[in-house]
Amino acid sequence: MKRAVVMMVVAGALAGSAASSSSTGSTVDALVYQDRAVLLASLDATTLEPRGRMLPLGRGQGSVFTDRLGDRLAVASAGIGVAIVDTRRAKLVWRLPRGTLVRAVAWLSPSNLLVAEHGSVLLLDPNRKRIVSRVDYEGNVMGAARWKDGLVLLAERGAGAIEPARLVVVGPGTRVRTLNLTRIAAGRDGGENNQGPYRVAEPALAVDVAGNNAFVAGGMQVATVDLATLAVDYRGAERTLQKAAVSGPRRSAGWLGNGVLAVAGDDLGASGDDHSTLTSTPFGLRFVTATGVEVVDASATNVRIAGNLALAYGMRYAEGHGVGMGLVAYDRSGILRWRLFGDAAIGPFVVANGLAYVRTPGQVNVVDLGTGSLLVSARDPWRTFLLVG
Repeated sequence: MKRAVVMMVVAGALAGSAASSSSTGSTVDALVYQDRAVLLASLDATTLEPRGRMLPLGRGQGSVFTDRLGDRLAVASAGIGVAIVDTRRAKLVWRLPRGTLVRAVAWLSPSNLLVAEHGSVLLLDPNRKRIVSRVDYEGNVMGAARWKDGLVLLAERGAGAIEPARLVVVGPGTRVRTLNLTRIAAGRDGGENNQGPYRVAEPALAVDVAGNNAFVAGGMQVATVDLATLAVDYRGAERTLQKAAVSGPRRSAGWLGNGVLAVAGDDLGASGDDHSTLTSTPFGLRFVTATGVEVVDASATNVRIAGNLALAYGMRYAEGHGVGMGLVAYDRSGILRWRLFGDAAIGPFVVANGLAYVRTPGQVNVVDLGTGSLLVSARDPWRTFLLVG
């Protein structure tokens, strides 16, 4: 069974028990923290018990990005730099001392690793241990996804203002093409002298690799971009033609296949005389198709695609307090398949080999995605930091 990459932070000893099944014997590769160091570990896929020794990679600092090609794993972060690991031999093959600005890595071939940073892209040859080429562009990366020739980046200008979002298409190699999405806002604005009012616009990116299209969802709009020509088509993500004025729109999106784009999110605001109490209105989980828009779950603020399932989760803020919705699975027809964790506020989670690794307060849970069965619930063995499938 193919291994998956899981990012977790060590917080205590494993103390879980199987709820409905025992370990299958398969493993996952995990990046775990110990005393500020990041280590590569092999864990039992179901019980999360360590298998064998751990490989130190460097200091844990900032966001971590990974991609693998067979037995080769690329790991990038500010503390690690860009590290190439042979997972079969548990050996560090090469380290490039950079990573502060890295926002995505992608293997193009065994001798070509694409690295996307804020404002630049690099092509590395890990075999010869050198930088092959570099191209600069303007923008800070908000999201990244693979396409057949490289990476698609969703960026904002990074000028302390809310402006049109930018789509940066990278590949083949370090070829860069940029498209301004005039109807979709992106960025952050702290107001005059950064004293408020604070505004944010965080659109979402999804890619249909087979169809060679990128989708950017922001506010009440969805942009469909042909990655070959950069031709763009806009349509609403609302149920009617009426446009709604929203503040602080944040979106997540994923391509579900069969012509279905899943979009979720919330719209942030503030209440109180000093505007210091955070509030949010769920955008809900919506399926956008060529024939229209369906609101599948009005409570959802985030969506994660796993095979043919849209996994809805997240939380909303009501007078400064977070209200969750658990984890809910829908198929492409919008039919509810299973629901777990009650009204818990679920954060980002990893999906690997038909399993989901979901953290709830004080626990990490292993879920069978096909059935919605809770396989293992471990009492605070890991504190989730970043999850990468």
